[in-house]
Amino acid sequence: RVSPFQSPNALNPYLNAIGSFSLRDDAVFVHANLGAQRDQLAGLTRGTFGLGGEFVLTPRFIAIAETYGQRGEKPTLHAGLRIWAMPNRLQLDSTVGNQNSGPPKRQFYSVGLRILF
Repeated sequence: RVSPFQSPNALNPYLNAIGSFSLRDDAVFVHANLGAQRDQLAGLTRGTFGLGGEFVLTPRFIAIAETYGQRGEKPTLHAGLRIWAMPNRLQLDSTVGNQNSGPPKRQFYSVGLRILF
């Protein structure tokens, strides 16, 4: 069986609706998405989701957490810390997560750079 990502002739459309909102005078941000992805080779359409949050700890430090996945699989979870390296210009972040759709369960680490214009 060929993976949809390996076949040059497979068209796998997707649809995603996203939204974000602020709570507690911008101390908490919630990000959410719902969608669907069509796997033409398998003949399946799977629902997808994501839910994340940013929680301001101090003016410089922000806790971040996210979960996402698709129907029929266990969700991926990760959490970490974002730091303002240059206020209102540059953020650095790092997270640790678990991808539970295995087996085997997989742990991962991420490091990010966010530049604001």
